[in-house]
Amino acid sequence: LSFPFLEVELYDHIEEDEMKKVQEAVHQKQKWMTSKMQTLSKTAKHDEPPVLVAQIVSERESLEKTCNPIVMKPKPKVEPPKDEKKENDGEGNKAEENGDQKGDQKGDEQKMD
Repeated sequence: LSFPFLEVELYDHIEEDEMKKVQEAVHQKQKWMTSKMQTLSKTAKHDEPPVLVAQIVSERESLEKTCNPIVMKPKPKVEPPKDEKKENDGEGNKAEENGDQKGDQKGDEQKMD
């Protein structure tokens, strides 16, 4: 059984064995739900239902508890190369130098008065 939604780039950072856990959990819950729905379809309307809403909710919560920590795992942050940081620092120094020059111009204007 294949789950194409798990093959999206969004989940590339998740290890293969963890994705297999998700696939197995989803497959197991689908199988459970299918069997319960088949049993329900054969049950007379006046009989007790073979599955209750509370059971379905419980199974869904169990699936979420298993899968969510895996599929919600954030992608690792990629640090930019250190060369870019040095270039940014150089630009910051230029701005400071320009600020110093403006201060000198103000000083020159005051001298003229």
